Formats: sequence, structure tokens, C-alpha cells
Amino acid sequence: MSIDLPPVKFYLPKPAIIRKAESDLAMLPGIIPVNVGNALILDWIGQLGSTTNGLTIIAFGNLTFPNDALAIVAFFGLGTNSQTCSSISIGGTNGALHAANGSASTRKWGLASRLVTAGSIAISATLSGSNGSAASLSVGVWALRRAVSNTPVASAGIDSGSGTTRTINHNQSSPGIAVYGAFNGESTGGSGSFSTAQAVHYAAQDGNGRRFTYASSKNVPTQTPHSETFTISASDNASLVGGSWR
Repeated sequence: MSIDLPPVKFYLPKPAIIRKAESDLAMLPGIIPVNVGNALILDWIGQLGSTTNGLTIIAFGNLTFPNDALAIVAFFGLGTNSQTCSSISIGGTNGALHAANGSASTRKWGLASRLVTAGSIAISATLSGSNGSAASLSVGVWALRRAVSNTPVASAGIDSGSGTTRTINHNQSSPGIAVYGAFNGESTGGSGSFSTAQAVHYAAQDGNGRRFTYASSKNVPTQTPHSETFTISASDNASLVGGSWR
């Protein structure tokens, strides 16, 4: 006896629906949080300066951060008294000081960072004593978002009273960013140039004819170490500081 069976039907699985993670960071089992394809965002916030003599605490003023971010501050100072950079305050609290002139010098510098919320943020620097006269003081400020870590991959700084080049070596990790600040004490106010930095955000003289320059690079490759050089046109006081994040 034959039995009539219903026709065979084939069912194809529905296409998978892929949704973006609710957060920029996704947790994989047994693995630390990883960035899920959102590139680091580095914004130049601005520069503040002062030529006031005799300061130990330099209150530069406020800058506006449009978003919650890691604030990164590069500081430079020149004055007749030899001092060290003791701290850099960001929003009323000392930031993590990643690099600073550890030996007393008429050339003071530092690099610091701190997480801040969007709004008006006060920036100041504290020296170990009075900066003295013939003062030139400046900060350059960036905002970094979507970083894997708030701690820099590496940082470094250097200063000297003579020569036309300043070079620092620090590690970089891809994909990441690097920020740089430079002080040029030439009386002619020569602009100076970086060897690898991709974008110059600010380069101007202050009232004493000294120049501060701030620059950065994005999507930096892994290098151990990366070398950055700042070159000026005549031998004079100059400083360079930089660091990288990912």
C-alpha cells in the first residue's frame, strides 16, 4: 500500500542581525576590554600663556572641554630662577605627572593628564619656588577620548640652553596618538619644526619674543622607541616634551 506524504519543505535560517555594542568598549570572555572599532578622538583644546614675573603657582585660566575626556597638558616655563615643575593642576586637582624637569633649571617643563567632565576647566602649574624675572610661561591642552588606558604608553622630555635640536625617545603602540610641546627661546622667535608630528596646533611668540609650539600625531605605528626631534634656527634655550596614548 502506498502512503502519500506531504511535500518536503526546506527552511533557511534567518540572517543574523549584528548590532553595535552599547558601549565603545566590549568585554570578551577572559579578555580585557577592547576597543570595538572606534578610533581614538584627540581634540586640540587650546593654549594659555603668561609673562608675569615672580610666580611659584601659575594660574593660567580656564579652557572649555566640550566632552568628558582625558585632559592632557604640556607645560613650559622660563625664568631667571632655577626650579623644578612640582605639579600641574587640571580642574582644581593635580593631574598624574608623567614627565617633568627633575633637576632645577631656568627651563621648566612637564606633561600631565587627568580625567575631566565637560565644562570650564582651570589649568595651573606649580614650581618648587619663584620662577624669577624675564618670565615666559605656557600650557597646551588636548582632550583624548576612547583610549584603552588613561596611562600613557610612554613619555619623555628634555631641555638645554644651547644647540639647535632637542630629541626625545619614547615608545608608541598602534593604534594610538602622540602629543608634543616645544619651547623656543630664540630672541628672533624662530618657529622651529618637528621631525614627525603630523599637525601643528599652535605656534606663536609671547610678549618676550619666545615661541611655544604644540603638535600631535594620530594613528601612530608601534615603535620602540619612536624618536621625535624639534629643530630651531639658532642655538638657544629650548625644551621638548611628549607622550603617546592608545
